[in-house]
Amino acid sequence: MADSPPAWVKNLCATLNEEKKYAIWTNGNGISHKLPEDEAALQAISKMTIRFSDKASRLPAELGQLKNLRTLVILCNNAPIEIPVEMAQLQNLQEFSLSVSELSVLPPVIGKLNNLRHLTIRCANCRRH
Repeated sequence: MADSPPAWVKNLCATLNEEKKYAIWTNGNGISHKLPEDEAALQAISKMTIRFSDKASRLPAELGQLKNLRTLVILCNNAPIEIPVEMAQLQNLQEFSLSVSELSVLPPVIGKLNNLRHLTIRCANCRRH
């Protein structure tokens, strides 16, 4: 009998595999619309796109556990989105693209992503200060 996956794996999969959220991940072996509930398979993911259709959205803190993630694209055009501080753990992240409807402040966690090379922010209703 296989060991049960760690709590962070269960939480991440439960959150992103919901019908109202749409996650696409790739690891060189193709594209899937459902996250694997296996820690090794999750750790192998290097590219991920998450599209939110909820009214209010918060990225799951467990995303910070994906140590091999190099590219992350977040699409949330219907409502503000919260970016958890745990994303600072994504030390291999090189490309981050954020497309939102509202953004009042650039999340401070972005400054902690030491290997980030490309940052793209698209904001439909942002105000310049």
